[in-house]
Amino acid sequence: MSENVKEVGIAQLEEGMNIVAYQGLVEKLGLLDAKSCQWVSHNFPGAKAKVTRGGNEQVVRVDQVKEGDLLMQVEELPSRLHHLVHVTQKLIRELQRQGFKQFLVRPSTKEEQRQQAAREANSFVAKAKKSVAVRENASKAVEQLMDNIAKGVMKLNEVEGLVEQIIESSFGAAMSSLASLKQSDQTYAHCVDVGVIYLGVYKKIMQNKGEKGIFQSEHELLLAAILHDLGKSKVPKEILESTVRFERNSPEMEAMRAHPTHSIELLKELGLPDYCVNLAGYHHVKMDESNFASYPVGFKYADMLYETRLLAIIDIYQALIGRRSYKKSWSAPAAIRFIEALAGVELDEKVWDDFVQAMGYYPVGSLVELDDGSLGFVLKVPQKDLKRPQVVLVRDGSGKDLKPNPMLDLALEKERKIAKDYDPYEIFGEQAMDIFLSLKSV
Repeated sequence: MSENVKEVGIAQLEEGMNIVAYQGLVEKLGLLDAKSCQWVSHNFPGAKAKVTRGGNEQVVRVDQVKEGDLLMQVEELPSRLHHLVHVTQKLIRELQRQGFKQFLVRPSTKEEQRQQAAREANSFVAKAKKSVAVRENASKAVEQLMDNIAKGVMKLNEVEGLVEQIIESSFGAAMSSLASLKQSDQTYAHCVDVGVIYLGVYKKIMQNKGEKGIFQSEHELLLAAILHDLGKSKVPKEILESTVRFERNSPEMEAMRAHPTHSIELLKELGLPDYCVNLAGYHHVKMDESNFASYPVGFKYADMLYETRLLAIIDIYQALIGRRSYKKSWSAPAAIRFIEALAGVELDEKVWDDFVQAMGYYPVGSLVELDDGSLGFVLKVPQKDLKRPQVVLVRDGSGKDLKPNPMLDLALEKERKIAKDYDPYEIFGEQAMDIFLSLKSV
C-alpha cells in the first residue's frame, strides 16, 4: 500500500480526499446473489472487484462478479466515476445513507481538487439555468395566491406543486444564487427568494448540528418560508406595489405593519402547524421590542422560535440584495456585513453565527474583484475558511473578458485574496444574470 493511501471509516472521510477503494462490502452484502451482482455492476461501471471465489482471492471486472462470490473491495475506479471518488459533503451523506463504512483513501492533488471544483461549478450553473423558469412560475403563483385570498378564495394547490418541483429537482440552492442577479419585487419574488434561501440555510445548519429540526418535511419547511408574508394579501395592492417610501406613521405604513397579524390568521385558517405560524407572525420582532422596526406591537422577542429568528435574518438579507426598480441593491457580501453589525443588537447573535457558517461571507452568486484586478463569481463557499471561496473568473486584470472561465479556489491559492465586492448590476448591468448563467469553468 502506498504511504499516501490509508484505511479510514466513514467518520474519518473528509472533503479533499480521494477514495481509492470501497471496502467492508462482505459485511454489507454477504455472499453475492443475482440482485447484488447487478447492483455492484450498475453502481461501479468500469471498476475492478477483488473477490474471494472458491477459497481463492482474485480481481475481476465488476460485470464479472458471480453469485456466491465474497466481494472484498471495489477498486481501480475509472475517471468517469469521479462523483464516487472525490469526497464531498454530499457524497459522505449518501455513503452514510447507503451503509458504506470502510474505504481506502488518498489526499487529492491540488489539480484534482481544482478539476473537481470546476465540474461542480458547471453542474451548479446548469441547474441554475433550469431553475430560472421555476422561480418565475413560483413568483406568479404567489401573486395569484395572494390575489385569490384578497377575493376570499384560499387555494394552495399551485404553490404547493411548485414547492414540490423545487425540492424534487434540488433547485433550491441554484435558485437562491439568482436572488441578487434577477430583478425582483418587494412581495412575490421576495417570498420565493426568502423561501429557497431559508431551505438551503436551515438544512445546512441542521446538518452541521446533527439535528433534524422542527419541520416534518422539506416540503413543509419551504412552504412555510414562502408563505411568511402571506398576510400582505390583505394589504391593498396599490400600497403593496407602491415604489414610494411611506411616512413612519402614515396609514399606508400602518397597513404594511399589520401584515404579520394577517399572516397568523391566514396560516391558522390553512391548518399549518404553530411553528409555521410563528415564522409568519414574529419575523419582524426585534430584540428591543420598543424599536419602531419591531412589530407587531406587543409581540415578545422571547416567543420567537430559533427558526423564526433565522427567517428574520434571511428576510433582511433578501430585502437588501433583491434588485428593485426603485432602489439600488446591495452586494451580497455588503448585506452580510450589515447584518453582522445588527447581530446581538436587533438580531440573535447565535443564530447569526449559524447563518454565516452556512452562507459564508461571500455567498454563492457574489461578484468579487481579486487582488490582481480580475473579476469573478463565487460558486462555492468553503466549510473551513468562510472568506476564501471558490471563484470562477469572468474578466482578467487587464479588463479582458474570459471564455472559458478559469476556476480559482482561494482555499488552495493562499497567495491570492479578494480585494472588494460589487453588486453584479454595477458592473454588468442587465447582462449580469446572463453572464452568470453562461459560465463555463475549466
